[in-house]
Amino acid sequence: MPNFKLVTNHLFLWRNLVFYLFLLIFAFSIVNAWIIREALSKYVFDEWLINYSHGFVRRGLVGTFLMFIHDKFYISIDGIRKIILHFSYIIYCIFSIIYITKVNNLKKQLSLENLVVFLFLPCLIVFPIRDLNIIGRKDFFFLFGLAVNLFFVTRYVMTLKASSEIISSQEDSPISNKEINKYCYSLFIWFNLLSIPTALIHEAIIFLGIPLNMMITGSLVSSKLTKRKSINLTLAIYLPTILVAVLCMLARGNEEIAVGICNSWHKYSTIATKFSSDCITELPNTLKFFNISNTSVIKMVIKNNIRGNNGLVFLSWLLVFSLNVVILIRASYTLIKNSVEKFNQKLSREESPIYEYPVNFNDVFTIFSFKYLFIPFIFSLILYVSALDWGRWFFIISVSYALCVLSPSLLELEIYSFYRKQKRLRWLYPIYSTYSQVIICLNTLNEKIFRPIYLFILIYTILMIRIPHYRIDTIDLYKGRSLIKSLFR
Repeated sequence: MPNFKLVTNHLFLWRNLVFYLFLLIFAFSIVNAWIIREALSKYVFDEWLINYSHGFVRRGLVGTFLMFIHDKFYISIDGIRKIILHFSYIIYCIFSIIYITKVNNLKKQLSLENLVVFLFLPCLIVFPIRDLNIIGRKDFFFLFGLAVNLFFVTRYVMTLKASSEIISSQEDSPISNKEINKYCYSLFIWFNLLSIPTALIHEAIIFLGIPLNMMITGSLVSSKLTKRKSINLTLAIYLPTILVAVLCMLARGNEEIAVGICNSWHKYSTIATKFSSDCITELPNTLKFFNISNTSVIKMVIKNNIRGNNGLVFLSWLLVFSLNVVILIRASYTLIKNSVEKFNQKLSREESPIYEYPVNFNDVFTIFSFKYLFIPFIFSLILYVSALDWGRWFFIISVSYALCVLSPSLLELEIYSFYRKQKRLRWLYPIYSTYSQVIICLNTLNEKIFRPIYLFILIYTILMIRIPHYRIDTIDLYKGRSLIKSLFR
């Protein structure tokens, strides 16, 4: 038999090699894009300048602030662009540090294969590096609210574990209720403090951020409270951000406001050619959508993303998304399985009045992925109908789910409350039942046959596929730039 300690050390060495190789490539990519190329698309730059100079309109908060900075300190258009450039990359780097730290904390628990997935899968942290048009997008702010929520979940679970509440306490323990109140109060303050300004700069938080966070909060508070109290408390926490996001959705703007904003941009620079010289006849692309109806946008989506190139564009999107989802689900399945097995080992050493038999990891995984991947994706579908940037929406949903999977406290919370949650899913039974059957079919595939196919899919997806944020081409399926190639663009 091989020496177990030697094998473990060998695997750990390979994990470190992959992890630090990723850090090296990633750091060079950031430096190349930020310092050397100063990559920031014109569309993204223009969107930051939308303001309230001609009335309240969605996404106008930051532009109004930049106008104030310009008037106060007389900063030129080039100076404002530098501010936006550096701020955009700082935001991406902060998120990257949060994500990579989570991966590093679980490095010993991840297999080499899964480590490669969470670091190099095109729909996760490397997505913005492969498509630099993503840098500066306001979608990143949705993820900070999630990070704050997961932080408070971790604090809650650690407190309960320290007081031995999870396994041995009674359901209505005053300690548990106190910690729930503390979690809800802290989350209400900090989440809304971050997310209300975010809603004022991008209203899509109501589809890409709120549903997932509500699922997390609902899972935590329902572990001790009744269904009605859980729903009311969860809604109360997120209601301020929801109301602001709805208000911004209603403030679509019109042609008059768009022209007014365009004219306001000229004050940023003495060089008129920096912006359109005639805002009435030629609006910048960022402002053209102010006067386009929802029906027209839906027609554009159908034309470009569904019927484009005789349907090949839609098939390309579908193939790219499917391959990435299969890989992400398999990686998360393995991680959740390991967590459940550790919990069952703990149960075997302790007599618990709550759990009479080992927890079934297939059931836990199905519930976890249903709540934190499937349901958020369903809520985001409206964006696939009403907006063209399909790659962006897929990235936010995928990386949000990865953050949940890489949060051990959230996994523990789901395991501990497993039996209680089964009852809570009855109202979604028709959808959940269908979803669970699909997951069961995937999990029962013959490993000897499926394993080689999966490895081929994994290698192909990581090395060849590039997910664009907008307008996918068939070339992205076989000549997509890898992360290493991005260094030499």
